[in-house]
Amino acid sequence: MNNVYVMKFGGSCLTSPNSINTVIKIIDQYQDNELILVLSAMSGMTDLLIKIAKMADQKTEYHDLIRKIKAEHIKLIELITNPIYLEMAENYLNSQINSLEEMLNEIEIFGLTPYKLDFVMSKGEKLSTYILYCFLQTKGYKTKFLSADKLIFTDNVYQNALPIMDATRNLVNDKIKLDGTIYCITGFIGRNIEGHTTTLGRGGSDFTATIISNCLHNPPKVKSKVILWKDVPGLLTAHPNIVSNARLVKRLSYNEAKELAYFGSKILHPKCIIPIQEKNIQLEIKNFKDPSSSEWTVIGNEALKSEITGISIIPKVCMVTALSTGTVQIPGVLAKLFALMGKNSINVMMVSQSSSEINTTFTVSEGDGIKAKKVIEESEFFKKWFKVSVQEVGMIAIIGLNLSKPKIIGRIFNALGEKEIPVLAIAQGSYGLNISILIPSKDLNDAVYLIHKEFIS
Repeated sequence: MNNVYVMKFGGSCLTSPNSINTVIKIIDQYQDNELILVLSAMSGMTDLLIKIAKMADQKTEYHDLIRKIKAEHIKLIELITNPIYLEMAENYLNSQINSLEEMLNEIEIFGLTPYKLDFVMSKGEKLSTYILYCFLQTKGYKTKFLSADKLIFTDNVYQNALPIMDATRNLVNDKIKLDGTIYCITGFIGRNIEGHTTTLGRGGSDFTATIISNCLHNPPKVKSKVILWKDVPGLLTAHPNIVSNARLVKRLSYNEAKELAYFGSKILHPKCIIPIQEKNIQLEIKNFKDPSSSEWTVIGNEALKSEITGISIIPKVCMVTALSTGTVQIPGVLAKLFALMGKNSINVMMVSQSSSEINTTFTVSEGDGIKAKKVIEESEFFKKWFKVSVQEVGMIAIIGLNLSKPKIIGRIFNALGEKEIPVLAIAQGSYGLNISILIPSKDLNDAVYLIHKEFIS
């Protein structure tokens, strides 16, 4: 049976000769297995590319930033010692910069569209991945470069595309031959059926790795595992800047991981668990700064039997409240609200509603609060019967497998009561995986600390 390790490296893994040497040491550690390397863009590169695209749209001078992008990649390329691969990397950099400038010129003339933004953003991953490919060639590894926009088919949703798995699976198994070749594959990007470049959402290289793992995993012939190399030792019970003694979560279930990723964890892409859960593929999060460490996070079917797995936060969300101006029950409020939000592409994070439907509170992203209020107030139904308010608050998500146990919520309220922190709204799923609480933003850090102390410290 072939063991395939799909390893994703973040942007900080390509910053210096030392970081590149660490990548090579990790490769040597797993050299007895089939290896797929998925690369992110260099640190800060995607943000820079987005900025340039917007500057071109506004007809603002951006060529200094183009030169900065080129210079950052030249610093890495110049570390390649073999003149053949040095020239290959330089030529690839020049061709990618040229195509970037051509697209930016189109944006200046015709304006920025979602497709053009994805095209611009894709350059970061293409450059970092090709440079690593050239490094590995220099060191004598049998390796191949693959751009994921020739590998992963997606839908037509730019900036947040989803894979079309059947078509992608056929292409992945056609392009990737398990013959000892180390594949260097661009993270974050794909293509739709029209052939246009798409992206999988910020942090989407994690998603790329799990998509490829899903496609290759075919026991008993092929067994796949995903390793995400990060700047942290794994998932922690809380953000270490808030809770200094936050602990490493050594093992958690797929469902717990999805909840933590969705609610503010920057360690995992929210969708990356879906492809591996489907096939029961193990995922590990390991520390790139300490690759020989014996402790890391494992995500799979099994979880530790702890009361709470972790506490995640979204520092700023908008709490939208629709309050009936009458005293009678008005049925169907939630259905009408969801229909309005869906029609206007506003994502609802949590809902808390009185049984009479007189008061309905829900949360949306910080940027969608005013938009949500406006569309509700312009609705014929709501402007007649409801008053709408919006408040910026903090959201805490308490994640675990056993949250439906008696007294859990009581202990949470008791912990918050130590500093008289008000609970503005609360929601709990029937499976007991997540208790979400809205509190004033100013009390967020204290709340996380107190809940962590109650259950974990």
